[in-house]
Amino acid sequence: MTNPLYGVAGLRNLIEEKLKDSRQLPLFIAIDAFMNETTALADYIVPDSHNFERWGFSAPWAGVWVKASTARWPVIKSRTARTAEGEPVAMESLLIAVAKALQLPGFGANAMQDNQGNNLPLDRAEDYYLRAAANIAYGGEKPLPLAADDELKLTGVDRL
Repeated sequence: MTNPLYGVAGLRNLIEEKLKDSRQLPLFIAIDAFMNETTALADYIVPDSHNFERWGFSAPWAGVWVKASTARWPVIKSRTARTAEGEPVAMESLLIAVAKALQLPGFGANAMQDNQGNNLPLDRAEDYYLRAAANIAYGGEKPLPLAADDELKLTGVDRL
């Protein structure tokens, strides 16, 4: 979710006419949860879910003096349309569906393998984010320790 024409000082005056010119930008597809100054110029708008409706990772905005990343999971059901498989229409579901339609490797029922050789799917956003979290937890020289009960309580994960 972003609106660069509104959020970046002077950008609208610099590029708005170029975004409208199909000779300079033949196809503009916006993926956003909101209609805004930037998405209004798109040829196609793909509805996206809001941060509270989807999986993801993000860095703190400011004021954090250590390396940090936050994981998020859906806390409310997305109100966007659903795919034939029942997944919310969002950026991730669009990209996965296009990749599968193009028969790109690394998508679908046997997208990848774990370290024991078991096939793993990449059909839904959660498939991707689960693997990304595992890579963070197990990607170093030794696996990260399990979270303590008080850490789970502080984060709210214990309610899941």
